[in-house]
Amino acid sequence: MEPKSTIDFSKLKVMMLDDSRHFTGIMVEVLRAFGVRDVARHDNAKDALTNLMHYPFDVLFLDLELGKINGFDLIKAIRSRSDCQNRGVKIIVVSAHAEKQNVRRAIDSGADEFLAKPVAPINVYNRLVKVLADPRPYIRTEDGYFGPERRRVVDPNFHGEDRRKTDVRDVVELD
Repeated sequence: MEPKSTIDFSKLKVMMLDDSRHFTGIMVEVLRAFGVRDVARHDNAKDALTNLMHYPFDVLFLDLELGKINGFDLIKAIRSRSDCQNRGVKIIVVSAHAEKQNVRRAIDSGADEFLAKPVAPINVYNRLVKVLADPRPYIRTEDGYFGPERRRVVDPNFHGEDRRKTDVRDVVELD
């Protein structure tokens, strides 16, 4: 188990987006157990995006299956719109579709973390602490990607071309 966090969860503004009201109810109770007081619940991407455009949030938990707009497209919409109030919101995908290609696609879309359903409260807690206490830098690349740095591991034994030094990208400071 991870050590207790010094993050004041009571000050967080969290959005929970899932088409299952039952699941969002469970997640709200889990988050409240951690001390989170402010949780907005949405069951469709359109309403969630409208809310994200105008009101600040610290963390967004979202499912991949959301009806007409899937989670991948929503992440890209949030990250790509310069007029979005929450362009730099920490995004944790929570999905039963945790196949490798979906995890990779979520990260490539701009998600900060991925959590497989069914969830255990300790895993929710650990992902929440990870994105808040140890966030990855946000970057903008030449190919249009905006979001957290997708590379997580620095291998001291790697002897090939170090693309981290040669990639054209800008580190973005988030407020």
